[in-house]
Amino acid sequence: PNMMNTSEYLAMRQEAWENDGGTGYVWLPGLSGPNDDAATRESKYKLAEKTNTDWFDILTQTGIKQAYNVGMNYSKKNIKLFGSLGNEDNGSYIIGNRFIRNTARLNADYNLGKRFELSSGVSYSTSTNRRVDAAWSGGIGEAMSTALPYFPVYDTTGEYFMWNNGYSNPVVYRDLRKWINVDKRVILNQAMTIKVNDYWTLRGTASLDYMDQAELKFMPKDINPGTQQNYAEKFP
Repeated sequence: PNMMNTSEYLAMRQEAWENDGGTGYVWLPGLSGPNDDAATRESKYKLAEKTNTDWFDILTQTGIKQAYNVGMNYSKKNIKLFGSLGNEDNGSYIIGNRFIRNTARLNADYNLGKRFELSSGVSYSTSTNRRVDAAWSGGIGEAMSTALPYFPVYDTTGEYFMWNNGYSNPVVYRDLRKWINVDKRVILNQAMTIKVNDYWTLRGTASLDYMDQAELKFMPKDINPGTQQNYAEKFP
C-alpha cells in the first residue's frame, strides 16, 4: 500500500481541522491534544514535520525461500531401501517472520518369497514458525492504521517511541515480543501383501500418525499494558 507521508498527512489533517471550524494549527495524536493552546499545537506541528517514517517499508523486505533435499535408493536381491533428508527455510516478506522445516524419511520393501511382500515406512519432521503480528492484530496492520508517519521508531533518548501502549510502534512488538510455534511429527506405516493367486491379492496395513505441537509466547513488561510484570505462555 502507498501510504501518505508526513507532509501529506499533516496537510489532510489541517484541512479537516479548518473545515470543522478549527483555527490555528491542528492538534496531533501522540503529540498534542484538542485542549492545548495555539502555541503548543504549533510547536508540536512543526516538530512533527521533522519526522517522516515509512512504516510499511520498515516492516517488510524481499522474502527469500530456500529448499534442499537429498535422497538415496538401494536395492539388493529382495530388499529395496529409500531414504531422504530435507530442509526448507522460508523467509517471509514480513521482517521477523520465518518458517523452518526439517524432514527425514526411510522406506523399505522386503520380498519374502514369491507371494509375500512386507513394506515399512517412517518419516519424521520438525518445524519452527517464528511469528510476528500481521493483518490487523498489529505489525503491518498498525503500519496502515495508528502508526502515523510523524511517529519515530526511537525517541530522543534512543528508547522505542511509545504511544498508545506501544501499539502505534509496530517495531516494538516485532523486536520485543517472542512468538514461536513448534511442531514435531512422526508417521509410521506397515503393510503386508499376500498374493493368493493370479486373481486375488490380500493387503493389510497399519499406521501411526503422532504430532506434538506447542505455542510459546513471551511479552516483556514494557509492552504489557496494565501490568509491571513480564508475561509468558505455553500452549498446550
